[in-house]
Amino acid sequence: MALIADSKAPENLRLSDAYLTIETYALALPHGDDDFRLEVDRALSHIYGSGEITLVLGRTFGNKLQPGSMLQMVYLLSGLPD
Repeated sequence: MALIADSKAPENLRLSDAYLTIETYALALPHGDDDFRLEVDRALSHIYGSGEITLVLGRTFGNKLQPGSMLQMVYLLSGLPD
């Protein structure tokens, strides 16, 4: 997405909707601080589940780039319930 956003010819680039693997992301947190980890997980789940992640991506990469349907599904399926 960053390459498309910074490209002089973005029409020549395309972000594929085909995912070969789904890689997990992680934040480094202090070991043993389960309460803090749960709060971080809940906050991220809210950002993903509410669609706020689209605003974050827009601010980061420009409003022309939006997450594909597969990535949106990953956001919904991997979130924690409130």
